[in-house]
Amino acid sequence: MKVSIVTPVYNGGEYLRPFLDSCVSQKMEDIEFILVDDGSTDDSAKVLKEYADKDGRIKAIFTEHKGVGHAVKTGTQAATGDYVMFTDDDDIIMYDAIEKLYNATEGVADVVKGTALVERDGMITQSNAFHSKEPLDWRKFNGDMLALHFLQPPEIWSYLFRREILPLIEGGDYMFGDTDKVFKAKVVAKDFRYIIEPVYMWRIHESVSHSERFPFDIVKVYDNLEKWLKGNNINLWTIFGLSKFYAYLWNLGRLTGENKEQFEEIMRRDFRRELLDPNILNPECKETLEKYLS
Repeated sequence: MKVSIVTPVYNGGEYLRPFLDSCVSQKMEDIEFILVDDGSTDDSAKVLKEYADKDGRIKAIFTEHKGVGHAVKTGTQAATGDYVMFTDDDDIIMYDAIEKLYNATEGVADVVKGTALVERDGMITQSNAFHSKEPLDWRKFNGDMLALHFLQPPEIWSYLFRREILPLIEGGDYMFGDTDKVFKAKVVAKDFRYIIEPVYMWRIHESVSHSERFPFDIVKVYDNLEKWLKGNNINLWTIFGLSKFYAYLWNLGRLTGENKEQFEEIMRRDFRRELLDPNILNPECKETLEKYLS
């Protein structure tokens, strides 16, 4: 098996069928779609069985409701592909995206990332288009290139990972675990590749984009990542500090009321001058960071 695509499913609703249609439209045959239904209470299980009956590449697993982290782990354990891709159940895999990502590995790359599209309010934009013609190993470059490589949005669904590296980059069982998984993958990978072609469409809708669920899980993400970097004696603290700052700002922007006030206190606690020098930021970000530096 060349590629396994792992997708947690929970009450997929109106978005599940379009996602599954994008799966079955993939021409590549030597792939498997592992969809883990996390105890859905709508008709998601029925829809999964319907598509599994139509396309032998679709494998449905049904579990009790234990959360997205458990569903992803269950799917990953069932994966048999040389490479693994992680997706959501309400987005779209672009036509022939998996074949393009796999071909870009040339059988040797540890990770390949494609370009992501974003659909919001009927408008489609390009999330990022960072591209390098050469395989990358962060140990061999620094400065702006290092920042460009590490400080992009996580967008885990636009990545293809060699299955062998997954145990090295495992995150915790919390929301936004894709953030530390992607960061770790960029550290671990000795052959990291980018392709310019769009491979995935992230569909932002009201129930997702304005959610305040798990208001403080991003703290767990960076606590885990900091311990991992220290445990592996990896000196990427400026990049880590920048990544944490931008992720915390994003999290702050989605919170309101008491959650926002509590998170601002966390920011004052977590940011230290020895972790992140405000002078490396643009004036606007520098002023924001100064507000929280202790």
